[in-house]
Amino acid sequence: MCTLLSVRFQSALQGIAVVIPDGENSFYVDKKDGVSNYGDFVGREIVKVTREILPLSERREDTYIGGISMGGYGALLNGLRYSKTFEKIIAMSPGIDFYEAVDLNAGFTELYLDSIFGSREISRTSELNLQEAYLNAKRTGINIPKLFLCCGRTDELVYTSNVRFVQFLQDNEIEIEYQEEDGGHDVVFWEKLLPSAFAFLKNN
Repeated sequence: MCTLLSVRFQSALQGIAVVIPDGENSFYVDKKDGVSNYGDFVGREIVKVTREILPLSERREDTYIGGISMGGYGALLNGLRYSKTFEKIIAMSPGIDFYEAVDLNAGFTELYLDSIFGSREISRTSELNLQEAYLNAKRTGINIPKLFLCCGRTDELVYTSNVRFVQFLQDNEIEIEYQEEDGGHDVVFWEKLLPSAFAFLKNN
């Protein structure tokens, strides 16, 4: 994750309050147990609570969601799912297909992913598949939040899937601001792109 100092600096510079929840290794998905509802947690509960205890705007156009890697997936999923709440989504090096990460020995087992997504096969057509989710949103006329995605060209974990996802969105006329630069799946790249991400939030 980017250093908190960098996020804090951009927060102060752009005048944007930042709330950073811990989703553990949940992928920010509502789990099958009906208790660990991390999607609901970031998409509804945190928004409600922070608006109650802090002087935050309640307007959609002032409310955003973002994340890095696994959190980038969660932001893309829940930003769309709670599109009436969020105006913009930032996804930095998001994990689009975590089963590909298993194939690359990135630290997750297929058994663990199955406990979240069902199976590799199910994940390709379920509501948790980002391509399916965004295509369905386009078909049904959902007001899709404005999208910003960035990824490093030497990011062996997610670069290929990120490029494929961006191309999918463009092919289906879903607007997205995409930036790629040299860099890997690491804090050096994320800190370099952080100013661009915050500028995207400030721009109308």
